[in-house]
Amino acid sequence: MKNISTLQLIKINFHKIKKKILDYFFLCLYGRIYLYSNSKKKLFIEKKIIIDKFSYSIFKILKGRLYTDRIVNVAYINNNFIIKGPSIQLKNFAQSTISNNIVLKSGTPRIIKNVHGRILSTLIGASGNKNYWHWLFEVLPRIFLYEKFYSINKLDKILVPSLKENFQTQTLLALGIKTERLIDSNFYRHIETKELYATSHTIQFNIEKIPSWIIYELRNRYLKQIRLTKLIKNFDKIYIDRSDSGANNIFRKIINEKEIIDFLISKNFKKIKLSEFSFLDQVSIFNNAKYVVGLHGAGFANVIFCKKNTNILEIKPKNAGNIIKNLSEDSDLRYVNINLNPLDKPIERQFGSLYLPVNKLKLHI
Repeated sequence: MKNISTLQLIKINFHKIKKKILDYFFLCLYGRIYLYSNSKKKLFIEKKIIIDKFSYSIFKILKGRLYTDRIVNVAYINNNFIIKGPSIQLKNFAQSTISNNIVLKSGTPRIIKNVHGRILSTLIGASGNKNYWHWLFEVLPRIFLYEKFYSINKLDKILVPSLKENFQTQTLLALGIKTERLIDSNFYRHIETKELYATSHTIQFNIEKIPSWIIYELRNRYLKQIRLTKLIKNFDKIYIDRSDSGANNIFRKIINEKEIIDFLISKNFKKIKLSEFSFLDQVSIFNNAKYVVGLHGAGFANVIFCKKNTNILEIKPKNAGNIIKNLSEDSDLRYVNINLNPLDKPIERQFGSLYLPVNKLKLHI
């Protein structure tokens, strides 16, 4: 290790020793976790459904336990056996084999919180904690899957990744789910309950392709809400301003953005920060927009609320993939993009410092 002082090294070793002691304590308290055979998985599948040629399952675990590190592992447990199917263990942003789930190595090093009644878990790992895109397309659809068979009103609680972001409570409230019925994995990382429900992963094969049934469910449910409330936010042309996106704004940016915004404003575009609007306001803004321009990012999830043939222009690092293109085309929108070579060496393919010549933008506006 380079440039680490003796004091820092002592602190690092202290935390390692502390973790080992705690892991051993909880191992003695709750016991080791073992792996069920594949045949046992069937014991916990309550319902199965095929939607758009994709197969999904609802899992019911009586006297079930759940443990999560809130990053890459969610373990569903019965009698100290981890259950293949609903459990999550991520590696390089993709689902890994269940043998890699952390509980098989470290156990469940958190005090159990007993939650009474029937609980639905919507956990997906770190991406659900505060990312708008993953919340919309991976967290909420788990509720929709559950509702294919059961009434959401008969649940006692719903375990969600987090409730710290405004859009999290607002999207659920628009579905009629009040905050008092929710429990947050920030505070409930290890739970036990009488009936624990979980679902299959909602995006199973191609992470760049959102299943059409999810798009339909989101459009149907939330567009109905803005019609009922007669909520209208009407900006014909919008530019998505990402200056409120925290660290992502450092790693992914247009270095001459002011020049780009000035040109767009001259063409009657409105610069908007999505965080300044409520969730249903955002739905209304995109539903009434005729032209949407922006830098590759989670805000483009809202294009599913656009009317057919709305113009979408995505500015993107050339290696950022086609997830927004696919989403736009599946929503019957007029999509184009401007692919740019990053000026730096980004740490991930969707990042990079970009320079966009205004003349190149003029070709599309």
